[in-house]
Amino acid sequence: SNYDFWVGLFAPRGTPGAIVQKLYGETARAIESPEVRARFRELGAESMLREPVLFDKDIASEIASNAALVKAAGIPIGGA
Repeated sequence: SNYDFWVGLFAPRGTPGAIVQKLYGETARAIESPEVRARFRELGAESMLREPVLFDKDIASEIASNAALVKAAGIPIGGA
């Protein structure tokens, strides 16, 4: 069976764009290296790089989708 999940690299809100781009570039370089690609293949994993702006949109969409599911299921939000 297959199970899709994703992971991402996050930085604090307000991190300068130049730093975000540098982190993205270095992360992409590592993920695209032959060693990492080979290890991913061994694990049956695939990489899917997303530009920071698109990743932000993905996160916002995921939050909205999950919030709708929580509301529809009547799951209480908050502490005790």
